[in-house]
Amino acid sequence: MLDLLEHANVALALAQPSIAKAIERSKGRIALHVVILDPRYPYDPNAQIPILKQTTYGEPDTGKWPRDFAAIARSKARVCWRTGMSSRLVGESAPYLYEDGDTKFPGGVVCDGLIVAASGLDWQLDEACAHVVSAFFRAQVRMARDQAMENTECLFFSD
Repeated sequence: MLDLLEHANVALALAQPSIAKAIERSKGRIALHVVILDPRYPYDPNAQIPILKQTTYGEPDTGKWPRDFAAIARSKARVCWRTGMSSRLVGESAPYLYEDGDTKFPGGVVCDGLIVAASGLDWQLDEACAHVVSAFFRAQVRMARDQAMENTECLFFSD
């Protein structure tokens, strides 16, 4: 159940068709970078951002990107990790939480303690794609939890 990397990989694969269509419909946009943080690590200002998985959809050659979407996605994720809020909400409701070096673009989401951030499209689509990945990830983990609950011989979660 706790193989979160496997759940992240499945979620990213399930989200791929929607993300590919979003890239296709975004004129002039060629890639989307997605970052999933490991939800088991609470914010620590002295720690590296706990990336569980990150991947790029679309154009993999970062030299062709107009901006460093990977760095922007990681910055969105860090804003979410530090504040516990989706990055759009930080900008709209609590801009005083921004720190030097934070990206100003929305596109990171926090759902049930899981943080997913995306960058490369318009911010609205970045946010939508992050929600799609988050929803698939949480569904995968819940299905694994339900399967583990069916085993009445085992009292504790284990890999």
